[in-house]
Amino acid sequence: MQRHNVPFHSALALLLILAGSNEANAANASLVLNFDPPIPGAAEANFVQQCVVQLSVRNKDMLPIDALNDFCDTTDAIVECKLKLSMKLGNVHEKMKLGQAQKMISFCRAAYNWVQEKYGMLCPLQCEKLQCKSTCLWLEKNKKLKAEAKELQASNLKSMGLKDKLDKAEFAADDANRTFLKSNVTVLRKQS
Repeated sequence: MQRHNVPFHSALALLLILAGSNEANAANASLVLNFDPPIPGAAEANFVQQCVVQLSVRNKDMLPIDALNDFCDTTDAIVECKLKLSMKLGNVHEKMKLGQAQKMISFCRAAYNWVQEKYGMLCPLQCEKLQCKSTCLWLEKNKKLKAEAKELQASNLKSMGLKDKLDKAEFAADDANRTFLKSNVTVLRKQS
């Protein structure tokens, strides 16, 4: 197999492998990629949930270990990837048979975090890749929101400046009105 040195953004790439190993779940993978997490950690929680469902199989032969190995062969950390993903998956599956289902949740969370820490920072440089699209969309939206926030802050500062000028003008008008009334009272007193 030719090594591509293609870095991956997050465990969403792992989910694509899992979904690719089961044609019926390919649609779920695309839903995850279009997922715009409204709260921090939502993407991870969604991945962990789908990962656990995909990997909770009775027969070890149904695990996508070959697909994970192929995935690892495309990274720049092949050995580390295989240790963290494909080899560990086999061990976790054996423990699940012993009634330790919580181990699969831990594995899925660890897989997500490992890929995220290892390759997550590279997505802004490769938005054309499927596994980076959701991150890049979020970054684009976030950039627009920050620009809008900056415009609103500038507008708010301008409004505050105008309000300050208005307050000063109102104060000056009130002061002028009081001075006028005092002088008017003084004139009226002198006339009486």
